Amino acid sequence: MSTEAPPGAESAPGPEVLTTGIEPLSRGTKQKLLIGVLVLAVLAAGFAAWRLWPRPPAPFSLSDLQNVYVGMVRSDGTNDASVLSRENFAVPTASVTPSACEPLFEETTFSGFPDTALDGVGTYWPSQQMAVSLFTFRFADQTAAAEQFRRIDDAVTACAGRRVEIAPRPLTEPPSGTPFTRSGSLARTAPVPLAGVDLQTGYLFTTSGGTTFAVQVFVYANLVSWQFRYDPGTGTYDPSQADQVTTSLADRIRFIDSERG
Repeated sequence: MSTEAPPGAESAPGPEVLTTGIEPLSRGTKQKLLIGVLVLAVLAAGFAAWRLWPRPPAPFSLSDLQNVYVGMVRSDGTNDASVLSRENFAVPTASVTPSACEPLFEETTFSGFPDTALDGVGTYWPSQQMAVSLFTFRFADQTAAAEQFRRIDDAVTACAGRRVEIAPRPLTEPPSGTPFTRSGSLARTAPVPLAGVDLQTGYLFTTSGGTTFAVQVFVYANLVSWQFRYDPGTGTYDPSQADQVTTSLADRIRFIDSERG
């Protein structure tokens, strides 16, 4: 015999089920967590790459550059290196034809101070037969140094194989007032290979009388260095002595760079 619930009576609720553990994540939550993990992974990889990515050398200070030239000693043990500052340089008043060749003579024949240079250090090796000048200008960073170099190297490209005429400063004019001019031919030369140096160039200006002006230029970090040799003798130009001086300077720059960490 069965007993039916009276009309209107509700059935009793079933027993409650106790569950334990973490509630399963919804699909949307899972997607958000996955995106967050990927973002963190990308950030971590980027930070690691930044730490390991090669950085350009720290700019040389004037003190660093002076330490470089402390080691540039002549055979007699003397060192006449001096600081180069803009206020000690006169503005060159000279002309070069073609005008595209002017950057080749600004810091050498005309003893000019580069427009964007901060300061520099220089020395020289005098002798009865020739004179070798060695000087380095310091720029704000490697980019500024490279821009100065490009001006010079572009001028070498534009002027190699051409006839060049230069008019020195008015102080060298004769009493008649007619500027004393010097003309000659310009040629690109192969600079001595220098370890750790990527940008370097060389050129040779030979006057009609046979006097030679040989120049090598190279860049290291924020430094641009010139080796300028004046040789009044005639005959085939021999770069061996000048190459030795340039190599010694590059070696000294690398040594100071390693010492400053």
